[in-house]
Amino acid sequence: MRLGIDLEPLADLASLWKHFSLDLLDFAYAAASAGAEMLMAPEAKIERTEIALLARPGLPLFVLKVRQGEFTRTMQLAPPADRFFVIADHGGALKETDDFAKFGKETMDPTTLGACVEAELGAIKNVARAGMSWIVFSSDSYAQASTPKEAEDELARLSTAAFAAQKFGLRIAVMGAMPPHLLKPLSDIEGIEELYPGPEIWLRALRVGWDRALAEYRAAMGRP
Repeated sequence: MRLGIDLEPLADLASLWKHFSLDLLDFAYAAASAGAEMLMAPEAKIERTEIALLARPGLPLFVLKVRQGEFTRTMQLAPPADRFFVIADHGGALKETDDFAKFGKETMDPTTLGACVEAELGAIKNVARAGMSWIVFSSDSYAQASTPKEAEDELARLSTAAFAAQKFGLRIAVMGAMPPHLLKPLSDIEGIEELYPGPEIWLRALRVGWDRALAEYRAAMGRP
């Protein structure tokens, strides 16, 4: 199980505090030196020059989140990312998945392509039919569960979806809200290879530094 860092919270912070200097690359190197195994960023919130910087040697595997409506234009620009995750235009899971085949046709290497979808069988089938290699589920509903029963049901839904995705030969990542106490249950789901926590890990890193924050998250996952 690998742990990645989503740079979107920093991009949001930079847009709110324009009079502050927030160097995306500095934060990326800090997270990488602390042991982040992947970096992820949204094409909608960072400049093309920053995308190129994040793909430079010395940094981990770079994943670019691409909005569905901007996918064709973005791929025509040939951004230097190692992998591409298609997300809805509003930033979450894709609701309409019937036309996924076009994504594979517009990508030179479909093994670098994935989509964030609902943890439902129909969506999983459409991702597989499109020739994508990765499927991404959101942890937000699990994190937002208001009762133990709701949390149990959401975890079971993710587990069932992961089982189905494996049957279709898909590799699995999870991104979204991920307080530390949810990391071990998510890590225990067979088939999930990568976790991309949301703002919680950033809040922790800003308080104690990336070394300690990532060490705590790895420990919560049951990793050394």
